[in-house]
Amino acid sequence: MSKVIRVGSRSSRLAVWQANQVVTALQHLGYSAELVLIESEGDVNLAAPVYEIGITGLFTRHLDSALLVDKVDIAVHSLKDVPTLLAKDIALGAVMERGPSADVLVRNKNTEPQKHSVIATGSLRRKAQWLNRFPQDEIVPLRGNIDSRLQKLYNAEWHGAIFAQCALERLAVESVQFEILDWMMHSPAQGAVGICCREQDQTILSILKQINHKETQLCVEAERKVMQVLQAGCSLPVGVKAILHHEQLIISAQVLSIDGKEKLTESIQGLKDQSLSLATQLGKRLLQQGAGELLSQRPRPNHD
Repeated sequence: MSKVIRVGSRSSRLAVWQANQVVTALQHLGYSAELVLIESEGDVNLAAPVYEIGITGLFTRHLDSALLVDKVDIAVHSLKDVPTLLAKDIALGAVMERGPSADVLVRNKNTEPQKHSVIATGSLRRKAQWLNRFPQDEIVPLRGNIDSRLQKLYNAEWHGAIFAQCALERLAVESVQFEILDWMMHSPAQGAVGICCREQDQTILSILKQINHKETQLCVEAERKVMQVLQAGCSLPVGVKAILHHEQLIISAQVLSIDGKEKLTESIQGLKDQSLSLATQLGKRLLQQGAGELLSQRPRPNHD
């Protein structure tokens, strides 16, 4: 391919880091590639929590549009932000090898630990899982890029804030110590970078196959399939984790009420070749246990 591959990305520091990894991978294969920055609604509206904005594909649809009008050839996303139902005429062409998928707690170095803590997060899933484990604590909303969220934490009287481990490590945020929350089940595809392109662009699809990480793809597609069966968006309190061990795939999932008081947990194991079937079975089991009722709850908007 002689032309330069235009790599679309959000403009946040983390998004650019991830997109540059894709650019480098393409260049190592001998292709020319350049970065094209596209602003998303999620980057512009930093005041309201994601679940209040109520838009499917909040961080992806401007990149989808750029693809469809041929402004870029591929779009690089944090795959956890990509709706399980892709926009028409757009395909998920590749998934990069997954980084750390855990959630972590960054404590406020300016406050003393308390029996009743104030923890910041903009994620309903993290909020619900934290309150399920620590019902005495208070959760406050937090949005923004990694740097601004850390600054808000240190400027407030909060005791800590929850982040994705991969984000802190990819940005090499200095002097930030964190605790891995190994009991918290991450969101589907957390830690994975997805690359989308036009569905009919066979040339780009064939190129993307060369940088696709098959094991990561299998796991994240299973996680996303559970979400699809549950008809749950990425902003709802659902955690899903798929682990590949030789030929066996283990998928675990949690669905919680928004206040964290109710929790459904299920897991399933089988051959990796049956990954989507296993994910479908798992999702249906959760629905049979009442997951639909939990997910029908809606948070009250925070206008503070």
